[in-house]
Amino acid sequence: MPNANGWLSRDEVKRINVPVLVPDKETQRGRWHNGNPPGGGILLSRTRCAALLCPVAADESPAAFMYSPKHRSEYRYAPFYFRTTDQIHSAALLPKESEVLNRSELHAANGI
Repeated sequence: MPNANGWLSRDEVKRINVPVLVPDKETQRGRWHNGNPPGGGILLSRTRCAALLCPVAADESPAAFMYSPKHRSEYRYAPFYFRTTDQIHSAALLPKESEVLNRSELHAANGI
């Protein structure tokens, strides 16, 4: 059962079939488990979705989770939601978010 913020424990993540990113400290990247996230968009936290005027619906399921080693609780897997350009108020995108979104859309358009 997720906590109040929708975070999952390790056992809960193992039971679902949703992509999970486990970051690597040294490279600032990570490794995906349970497949890859959807392409052609960007993964955002609930808070970031709200800030970009594309809030998470009450019945919306996360598209992926990310492990957070700094979170000191049994709930260390944060939910992320998939958004595309047409869902986001793009004027509020941070430069890095815009770069990730553009790259993802380009890869999806080219079948990569």
